[in-house]
Amino acid sequence: MKSSIDWLRIGVANYFGQDKTLWDERLLWFFTHEHELEAIAGDADKYYLYVKSVHAYREVMKGEPTKFIMDLDACSSGISILSASMGCRIGCENTNLLPTGERRDIYTTGLKVMNDLLGSDNAIERDIIKEAIMTAFYGSRANPKRLFGEDTPELKAFYDMLVIVAPGAWEMMQIIQRCWNPEATEYRWKMADGYQVVTPVTDVFSQKLEIPDVGAYTYNTTIKCTKDFGVSLAANITQSIEGSICRELIRMCNIDGFNIMTIFDSFWCSPNHVEQMRANYNHIMLTVHKGKMMEDILRQITNTNNTLVQKEDLGDEFMNAEYSLS
Repeated sequence: MKSSIDWLRIGVANYFGQDKTLWDERLLWFFTHEHELEAIAGDADKYYLYVKSVHAYREVMKGEPTKFIMDLDACSSGISILSASMGCRIGCENTNLLPTGERRDIYTTGLKVMNDLLGSDNAIERDIIKEAIMTAFYGSRANPKRLFGEDTPELKAFYDMLVIVAPGAWEMMQIIQRCWNPEATEYRWKMADGYQVVTPVTDVFSQKLEIPDVGAYTYNTTIKCTKDFGVSLAANITQSIEGSICRELIRMCNIDGFNIMTIFDSFWCSPNHVEQMRANYNHIMLTVHKGKMMEDILRQITNTNNTLVQKEDLGDEFMNAEYSLS
């Protein structure tokens, strides 16, 4: 367990660009540069947040109060939700939901695996891998094809890599996509906290109009309709669970006597409360795994009582995760 002042120090290191290293490595970086924090501000990844965090640290060290809040991000939140729902140890470890002694980055891991499959070093850049992985797990086939080409060795290696680094998440996404109903004009489900989700099926309708003395004009409008197949279910379901996680984390922290702010999967609070916020988040992800949230949603949209068979019961290991928020 780390002290409030250590979390503030970690916040400084994070904003400089050390957010993918171990906690102790971030603290070591901080103490190595403590005497020159202001001088190196120009090299910070997040300049304004870095400057603000350094100012807060200097205030605290002089005994002055601060209202500074810092953030920790969920690691690959969409993939982690799919992995936890499926009970996939590999995916949960690669998104830091389970303790491994490492601070993993699934995009860097995917980059290494894909380059190994291609038999070359640095053949693909991390930013390209990240964009491809993120969109693939939201159902896109077009974007990976755009990035790697159609029927190329790179595209094949990309999909082979997904099965290696997050097999349960990839399988979970295929299960979700098979729930598509070609006769549906919308999908509805109720979250465990009572929130109702309504996602209409839409398409763009185009009509070309000929206007005398003016010329041709194409009118585009989005309409609610049926579709033989769509790819939106995976993204909509995953993001509805992400919203539920945010609401539950806010609720739990309020009960514990402090407030947090959320920006998607970025969670902000005073350094005084980071330890408790992390523990609450781990508990919520344990609930995502054990509480059958995904199974309940799939039953609602398919109007069946089908059972989602998890790969493994990961038990309470979630509670010991060090870097689920990092």
